[in-house]
Amino acid sequence: MICDRVLHVVIFLIATTSSTDTDRKCRRYEMTSSPVKKSAGGTDRVMVRCDGRKLTQLTSAFLYETLVGPPTPVEVQADVEVGTGILHDEPRTTSAEPIYQLNLQNADLETIQDGVFRTVPTLEVLNLRMNRVKEIGKRTFEGLLGLKDLNLGRNDIATVEPFSFSQQNELVYLTLAENHLEELSYFTFRGLTRSQYLNLELNNITALRAGTFAAMPNLENLRLSLNRIRKLDGGMLAGLYRLKHLYFTSNNLERILDGAFRSNKRLESLDLSGNQLTTINSATFDGLKNLRRLSLSNNKIVHIDDVAFQKMPLLRELDLSHNEMKTLSRGMFMGLVNLNYFYAESNQLGETGSLSKETDSYQRLTEALSLLCRKRGMHFVNLRNNGLSTYLKEVDPNHFGYDITDPARHLCSF
Repeated sequence: MICDRVLHVVIFLIATTSSTDTDRKCRRYEMTSSPVKKSAGGTDRVMVRCDGRKLTQLTSAFLYETLVGPPTPVEVQADVEVGTGILHDEPRTTSAEPIYQLNLQNADLETIQDGVFRTVPTLEVLNLRMNRVKEIGKRTFEGLLGLKDLNLGRNDIATVEPFSFSQQNELVYLTLAENHLEELSYFTFRGLTRSQYLNLELNNITALRAGTFAAMPNLENLRLSLNRIRKLDGGMLAGLYRLKHLYFTSNNLERILDGAFRSNKRLESLDLSGNQLTTINSATFDGLKNLRRLSLSNNKIVHIDDVAFQKMPLLRELDLSHNEMKTLSRGMFMGLVNLNYFYAESNQLGETGSLSKETDSYQRLTEALSLLCRKRGMHFVNLRNNGLSTYLKEVDPNHFGYDITDPARHLCSF
């Protein structure tokens, strides 16, 4: 009887210990699928996955035990997520196999010990997404001099201390999306001189200080969508001379000060959809001579100056859909010699179309449509859901030189 009870206790303890160990084990894969993944010494580099583990706190002791611990038997696995590799359920010596990538996604992490990553100085890719980390300190990433890709998305980060990335001079991709950041400064990103991609979407940012991104002169892709920024001026984007793609959708943007983009002459794609803009004036987009795509959809725009887009000779796609515009003008499209796609569906053009033919607004709309519907190089013009049916029935066809009601004769879709 006593022996049976002892046996049950032993079995229970073994099962509990095994479960805990399983929760903490990390898988190792040798990156043998590409010669690019070789280390300088010619040995295979290693990716370690600890995603889904229940760690709470990331400590040097855990990383040392997991990544630099004593060698143990290995098991070959034929089908792993990143090519065919070797799966190690227990840690083993890594001195001959530099750790290239560490995945700690969804590991229940709340705190990261200062200097913890000095254990893996060869790390180039670090995934800390979907944890509960609240703060990034000055020493959090100490020792990661060769880090190139850092994902901190979907945590609870409210604070990034100044100089937190001061040692990450090689970092190219930084993701801080889906956190609780409210304020940023020049010192937040100090040291990221080679970074090309920054994702700050879905935070609580209400304003950007002048020169916030000036420490990132090579930044090409900046994502600021789904924040709460009301105003955009030139100081906020100062120093971003290589910026090519800016995503600013679904903020509370009400104003763009004149010359806000003068430092961003290489910008090719600008998305300002889903904001509260009402007016676009002649200097709003000054300097954007290389812009290819501009989206202003789902704002509250009622007026656009005639020459607002005149200095964008390379623009190919312009989206003004889902606004409150009551008319278009021929002058809006002067200078857009490469425009291929124009979207203005779901505005209020029908209100102008139902006015007397002698009114200035009616004449301006007719002149604009005459240009757009057969513009050289144009592929598609979307004017649906504007209530233009009355206008199309009553307009004088002599204004166009063709039957505007016949879709086979032009490029406009009503």
